[in-house]
Amino acid sequence: MRLITALTILIGMATSHAFASDTKIELLNSTLIAKLHLDPTARKGQMVGAYQVSFRNISDSPLSNLTLLLNPSLVFTHAVGPNNIPLSISSDVTAVAGYELLELNRATVRLPKPLEAGRRTEIVVHYKGYLTNMTFMAVEGVKETLNPDFTMIRADSFGYPVFAEPSQSSIATAFAHKPFQQVVFLDYPGNNNIAGSLGAASKSLNGNVNTVQMKSTFPTGLFAAAIAPYSQLEAGPVTISYLDGGLANGQSFQALAVQEIQQLNRLLGTPSAGAELHFVEIPAGYSNSDTKGAFFRERGFFDATAIPADIKIAIFDLWKTIGGGAPGHWSNGLDAFIQAAITRPESIVEFQQMNFKASQQLFKTNKKMGKTSLADYAIEGFSAQSDAVSTLAYATLYSLLEHEAFFKFVKDLRQETRGKYTDTEVIAEFLKGNIKDKTAKKFARNWFSSGRAGKDMAKAKSFEELLKRYK
Repeated sequence: MRLITALTILIGMATSHAFASDTKIELLNSTLIAKLHLDPTARKGQMVGAYQVSFRNISDSPLSNLTLLLNPSLVFTHAVGPNNIPLSISSDVTAVAGYELLELNRATVRLPKPLEAGRRTEIVVHYKGYLTNMTFMAVEGVKETLNPDFTMIRADSFGYPVFAEPSQSSIATAFAHKPFQQVVFLDYPGNNNIAGSLGAASKSLNGNVNTVQMKSTFPTGLFAAAIAPYSQLEAGPVTISYLDGGLANGQSFQALAVQEIQQLNRLLGTPSAGAELHFVEIPAGYSNSDTKGAFFRERGFFDATAIPADIKIAIFDLWKTIGGGAPGHWSNGLDAFIQAAITRPESIVEFQQMNFKASQQLFKTNKKMGKTSLADYAIEGFSAQSDAVSTLAYATLYSLLEHEAFFKFVKDLRQETRGKYTDTEVIAEFLKGNIKDKTAKKFARNWFSSGRAGKDMAKAKSFEELLKRYK
């Protein structure tokens, strides 16, 4: 099996729990600085880079060594730790376990002293060299070199250090790492533009050299960017970068994106400030590359007649509540239900029933939870269960209020809580004062404020029966 195919399957299956069990560190923020010399001959194209990364030890034991991977034609030169302390680094080109042809440059960096569990530190790794076309090692579609016509800097080609062991599972885990804050400074020659997972914060031209700073307001996936003769179209927070001849396709996708954004604006209000999503055209033959913040696709993708479900979800992510995602956050259940209702409305009944069954099992497992209000879940130690139960609560409110009234409530809630400290207790109070429908108001009080959800779940054997208790 080729590497990219295998990684796609594994990344799609990855969960936060799998991430936590398969790696020893959590990346917190990074700065990539790279100077590029571009040339049609692969070996003459050159890169000099430094990758500063702050990370936390999330294992249960002290951490002494780190393993990093690079494209086999890039060479690790040295590494430093806090206060510019030199670190011991050794490297060799090695085969990736499980693949016949794939080889990567592996470095082992020794920390100055073992990093205790839960502690954080940072290192800077310096490297240089050129990019090998990885299709020669049976990695389909990852064929970029440092070519002046088109090139990419991305984790797929290991164009900067990736924290992983030389094995299929470790690389897949690294590629699926949860989003983190990143900044990139790139120098490259020529007239081409750059487009990728981070927005261009600044760009200047000194002679024939472009100096670009890229960053994002929100955490993103592993950095990826393409350098080519791009032109751009915009649709609110969505940017479409297309190559020569791709204007018509770009405009077609722009029209679809505008429709999606208008619907979200109508239902939810404006997106989170600074939220952005990039769609970048790549030449035929290069593999699709997805990372949170950007989709890299061939031209045919932009000529679609409808936006695929995964892209609808990516656009909806721009409206998700800031700070959500951590288990127990007040917004997780609301965001989960809204995403389902907007991106897969035809499956909403199935979604409600599946969520009912998942929550039903939780209530059976712990009787105390059924007597606890959602506002007190975190206090009583039920943060891990609150996401599923609050999703069910909002799914029920949706059916009690019906579509228009529910989304008016959501829009008002988002407006009221934006920029303010909010927790589930605040939401419970908002529900009391802003829901007028008597049955929906009673349900909200019972579940969010009064701890009576357990009684409802004990007597209802399906989502429909739960609704009948209030209709």
